[in-house]
This record gives sequence, C-alpha cells and structure tokens, in this order.
Amino acid sequence: MKKNQKIKLKQENKKHKQVGGSSKRAKEKSAKGRVQSSSTGSAISRSADAKKDRLNAKNQQRKSKREASVLKLRGIGVLSSSSSSPPTIIALVPLSLETS
Repeated sequence: MKKNQKIKLKQENKKHKQVGGSSKRAKEKSAKGRVQSSSTGSAISRSADAKKDRLNAKNQQRKSKREASVLKLRGIGVLSSSSSSPPTIIALVPLSLETS
C-alpha cells in the first residue's frame, strides 16, 4: 500500500438512478415555459399509434379465430359441415305394448 493513499472509512452509497428518465415536473422545469410546436405528428407518436394499431389488429384476429373455432366445435354457423357436427341420437318409443 502506498504512503500517500487515502483510506475511506465511511460508507458511500450509490446514487439513485431513475429508470424511466426525468419526472414530469423536471421536464416542465427544464423547458422553462417553452411549448413544442404542434406539427402533423412526430415520428414517435406515429410509431406509437402504429404499434397500437398492430396490437389491436392481432387481438381482433385472435378473437375472430377463437369465435370461429367455438362455432365449429358446436356445429353452428357457416364453418360447420354435416360431417363435423356431433351425431344425432334417435329413439323409437312404442306407445302400445303390442309390437307389429
């Protein structure tokens, strides 16, 4: 160990890091009253809208496929066919004791 090296005896904790960036108040304070110009739409907002549209389309496709499969299993609707519908049970019950 060197002679002139300082030894730290006191614990130093790490500084807190903000994961999500600055807070809303800090952003407003740094803007100092300036307002962004309203254009037709920034690339960020358009990409966010595009992402929402993609997710919505996927959810709609998933929902329609699920409904189609349920209807097919139940044998109801346009997608059902006579071969895929469940078998029909028919019973003949005599009304009298005599059988012919």
